Amino acid sequence: MYNKIYAIPLEIMQGTGEEVFNHDFQCISDFLDNMGVKNTHLPLGFTFSFPCRQTGIDKVKVESS
Repeated sequence: MYNKIYAIPLEIMQGTGEEVFNHDFQCISDFLDNMGVKNTHLPLGFTFSFPCRQTGIDKVKVESS
């Protein structure tokens, strides 16, 4: 398994969702290019988290800020 850690600059982290996702997709593109598989069809899982309370095995309630 190969991996690379990409930092998220504070100004992007505190910016819009669009800026965060654009940064994430640019990092993924860079990684795929470095691995030489940029134009290969690969399965991809993507998750992100936000404050929530798990109320069941498949249920959560979003915590309000």
